[in-house]
Amino acid sequence: MNAIDNLEGVFRRLGEDALCVSPGGVEASCTVLQAGTPLEFPGLVLPVDGVSFDLLRHQATPTVGGSLRVGANHFLIDTPPIPFPIAADPQALRWRLMIGWGQAATLRSVDDSGSPPRGSAWSVASGAEAGVVTLSIAGTLASGRICPGDAFQVPGHPDAYVAAGTVVAVGGVFTAIPLDRPLAAAVAAGTEVMASWVRDQPVRALPITDAAGLAGSVVKGATRWLVLGGSLRHRPKAGDRLTTEDGSVELSRIATHRSGTTVVAWDLQAT
Repeated sequence: MNAIDNLEGVFRRLGEDALCVSPGGVEASCTVLQAGTPLEFPGLVLPVDGVSFDLLRHQATPTVGGSLRVGANHFLIDTPPIPFPIAADPQALRWRLMIGWGQAATLRSVDDSGSPPRGSAWSVASGAEAGVVTLSIAGTLASGRICPGDAFQVPGHPDAYVAAGTVVAVGGVFTAIPLDRPLAAAVAAGTEVMASWVRDQPVRALPITDAAGLAGSVVKGATRWLVLGGSLRHRPKAGDRLTTEDGSVELSRIATHRSGTTVVAWDLQAT
């Protein structure tokens, strides 16, 4: 009997039938085991938090935005699956999925060319008629640049308008930002808008209060969070900002924890 057969036997005896559903609705039947033991990687003991399950990788690959149905329970997948440590799973047969791990947070990835822009109190700089495909936005002490993917929610309009090009601020105004579609209705100058930036990445972050379970690259007295590998479009770096329910901080140091070549977690530190 090979390793997969052995594991499948364990999962059948001790696990529960489940259905893993992708964000697009594709279903995969699988068997899950409730997880309660932390995973031990080199330099990191990855804590169990939220509702945690182990899965067989050949049965399903959970995806953020999808769901996992276990019995009568329906869980929204909000973190990527983590591969097991190589020492414990040399044939890479298992995933660890931790739903509700940590707390909701936003990582703002700042680049060197002014994205996302700085400023506040965003509003329409000059009125625009329905059908127009550009919009000028002003902000208090606005600087930097608008990039493709940045978005603006206008009151009374059902969906946010997404920037389709790059515009640099001049005198606190981003003039004639190209939009992904024409304005559905006229917009008056001074209308307040809600801005969101393409470099803002929603993540789950677990606050770390001490150095237990971690080794190396830890700054004494730092405020720290763990973010699971695979959670971010942009690799975190010093100068980025993390916003949690406790407020916003600028990151000063990033430690990367790997299993082989795979990033398991980032240790985000702010001093």
